[in-house]
Amino acid sequence: LKLPLLGSLSLITADSLWLNLQLAPLVIIGVVIGKGLLQIVPQRLFSTLIIIFAVISATRLYFF
Repeated sequence: LKLPLLGSLSLITADSLWLNLQLAPLVIIGVVIGKGLLQIVPQRLFSTLIIIFAVISATRLYFF
């Protein structure tokens, strides 16, 4: 349902579709690496890292 609306607003173009197609292999590589890291990284460390990254992101959004 979103595609026709985004296309009519010119938010989806042939160039953006081509870029998405080029980046698709990197997304697949990221999924494979992420699944591997899930088995290595303990849940407590993962949760702590998520909170730290969220605070860093919020700080950057607030000041920049």
